[in-house]
Amino acid sequence: MKKKHNWKISCLCLCLLLLLACFPMLAQNVKTVTGLVLDSKEEPIIGATVRLKEHPSVVTVTDLEGGFSLNIPTDGKTLTFTYVGMLPANVSIGKGSYLKVRMEEASVNLNDVAVVGYG
Repeated sequence: MKKKHNWKISCLCLCLLLLLACFPMLAQNVKTVTGLVLDSKEEPIIGATVRLKEHPSVVTVTDLEGGFSLNIPTDGKTLTFTYVGMLPANVSIGKGSYLKVRMEEASVNLNDVAVVGYG
């Protein structure tokens, strides 16, 4: 007596195998970039915004030590650093995964100061 071959189970196993084989292609290629953001006096800048220029939705903020970590797509080339009172800095990522960024103060000279008193 011959055993009957179950085609449904064979097809299901084949589909599952193909799905698992294609799974790595579905994952987006990302690269983790970490770094440190400092001012001109080598002090850490807390709360600076780090944004990927090519994908503005990829963004993070520096921590208490001025450090950051950001997962970026492999097509990302430039990070933009912004902070109140500092000039924006655009830094090319290159092949490295660690960046040390120094931001310069935005010097604004006030010509006139108006003092208003209420009372």
